[in-house]
Amino acid sequence: MIDLRNEILRKPLGMELEGTDIEADRENILIGAFEEEKMLGCCMLVKVAILALS
Repeated sequence: MIDLRNEILRKPLGMELEGTDIEADRENILIGAFEEEKMLGCCMLVKVAILALS
């Protein structure tokens, strides 16, 4: 998921994932939508408060 995020979402904007981004991801929930072996999309849920995700 990290490679996909970097190649598809970050690089076209001239951005690269850094160690701090990857460290922060340990607390996030990553969800992927698949059709057989093809990934159709992904979503990242980020904790913004004790009982709230964004």
